[in-house]
Amino acid sequence: LPFKSRLIRMPIPWTCTACAWINDSPPKASCFNCRGPWSGKIECLACNDLVPVDSKTCPQCRGDLRTKTIVIIGNPGVGKSIIVNTTVGRLVFKSGLSNDGSGVTKGQQGTIIQTGHLKGNRIIDTPGLADVQTRNQTAKSIESALKTPRSMLRIVFVMDLTRAGRILPDDLATVNTVLEAVQDEFAYGIIINKISKKLMQQIPRGMLIDNIRKSVKSPPANILFLANDQKAEDMPDMLLSKEGRYQEKLTCFIHSLPFNHISQSSDVKVSASDWYLKERERLLREQVKNQERKEALGEQKRQEELQREQRRLAQENELRQQKFAEEQGKNQMADLAAMARRHAEEVEAQSRREKELHEQMKEKERLRRAKAAAAARARQEAESRASRRSRGGCVL
Repeated sequence: LPFKSRLIRMPIPWTCTACAWINDSPPKASCFNCRGPWSGKIECLACNDLVPVDSKTCPQCRGDLRTKTIVIIGNPGVGKSIIVNTTVGRLVFKSGLSNDGSGVTKGQQGTIIQTGHLKGNRIIDTPGLADVQTRNQTAKSIESALKTPRSMLRIVFVMDLTRAGRILPDDLATVNTVLEAVQDEFAYGIIINKISKKLMQQIPRGMLIDNIRKSVKSPPANILFLANDQKAEDMPDMLLSKEGRYQEKLTCFIHSLPFNHISQSSDVKVSASDWYLKERERLLREQVKNQERKEALGEQKRQEELQREQRRLAQENELRQQKFAEEQGKNQMADLAAMARRHAEEVEAQSRREKELHEQMKEKERLRRAKAAAAARARQEAESRASRRSRGGCVL
């Protein structure tokens, strides 16, 4: 369908009775899958029963026959189309790099999810609001998606962290622009896309979530951090790889978001000029203030860490000195004990030497006396023999 006619009326999904394909084509058109005729029936998402299109409730389960619609909103280049294709499980919309510097998605695109937990949900990919050339057209496209007739909406905003790990004010301004446009309060989710593996490990998620909650008019119901897929990076018409389980993560995230019903009588007016620019400037000023505050807090934190480090080093130095003094005292005591032992050993050795010397002197004195006694006896015997000889000579 031409772009303008799709903005006027979104067709109600109908189920083909021949192949069970859920079609997004207008009534009385042929089935997209098997080219069968229009069945004139839609599928009840509660009991899977086929009921006439004009019915408001299911005759079987009395359930509401409103269509479940997922609206994806985000600025150009954040990866909306590849997220939609991965969620659907097949290539539906073009994705990749744009030749003119704007987004690849030029107008509102929609399709029906045929498999998985989100089967039967219509998913709508909208162009980026930050694209200056198509801002008015994008605003009308988002208005049309939010006022889809007979729809229960799940609204998802897509951002990225490819710019130095920061959320751009343009992305936050888009969220606030849509929140300002819808008078009724509604729940929504945020997907933060294209996070590198290194940044995925280092990013302070709690601080980033707090910054997002402070920057938007109403906090999101849930936030999904999605790692960058290098295989699909800058490649046209690709799905996110199965190794990263991206489809499962996206399906579970979208399924966790609550439904919203925006009344057709609600005045939904997405501003495409002055308010968006003012909101962007306000967010830029807030971002600068937050950065300055963060730098001031970082400097204060660095000073506190430096003081703590200095105190720690002083305590360690004092402990080392005490330990050195204790070890030195122990060494002195050990040296004194060793000196005492050496002195005792020397005294004992001296006493032993003196005793040995005294024994040697006694032995020498005994030997000397024995020799003197022997010499005296020898003299006496010689004298006695001499006297006997002399007396014998006189007799003769």
